Amino acid sequence: MSLCYLYYSEAVASGCQSDINRAFNEIREAISESGTSGFGMIDVATERFSRTSESLNSRNEAVTQAELERYMIKTKDILLKNRDFLEKTAKALAEKETLLYSDIRNIRESTTVTAVAV
Repeated sequence: MSLCYLYYSEAVASGCQSDINRAFNEIREAISESGTSGFGMIDVATERFSRTSESLNSRNEAVTQAELERYMIKTKDILLKNRDFLEKTAKALAEKETLLYSDIRNIRESTTVTAVAV
């Protein structure tokens, strides 16, 4: 999630699309394999019963969308609470193109970073 997203959250930069797709697929896979959202969400398709029901697919999509939205809201909260650090880091990165650990540490020490429970 970028500064652009914080300021213009109605649109997603085109470069972020593959990251969002990957996150969506990771969430969907975790839900269907682990049952973290209930046993009714586990994909139990086998060779004998290879088709997953449309109902299960719909529920998985809805839960995945909700989880992705929850993660995006949490990420935005973290970035907003640490906007000063984010903006200074972005500025330094634009100037230098590459930041060393020491650069990031210096920025970190010059700003207040708010810890947010994940």
